[in-house]
Amino acid sequence: MAIQVHRAAETLGYDPAHLSEEQRGEVIASLVNPKESVFVAAKHLAELKQSSDFALTDPDGMTPEQRRELAARYNGGLYWRGPDAQGYANNFQRELPQAREALR
Repeated sequence: MAIQVHRAAETLGYDPAHLSEEQRGEVIASLVNPKESVFVAAKHLAELKQSSDFALTDPDGMTPEQRRELAARYNGGLYWRGPDAQGYANNFQRELPQAREALR
């Protein structure tokens, strides 16, 4: 999972506009470590879900459209309704069965 340094810093509780070099290094080190990177991305996804209209929906009960919207929000940020983020969401939805199978 990929996440930008700026977004990771926010997710970890830093102010991205005022990161010290040491803090920036810590954020980058977290993103290079696969386990920590997945944790940061998952935390960011949870935060995105909490700010959605389906915040109270159990993750297992999310509809395909809700998962698609969450993927678009993850990819596009404020521009999640744009064509690039929507394309990402379409690919996510299409690849989801294969990803689930790979995790078994």
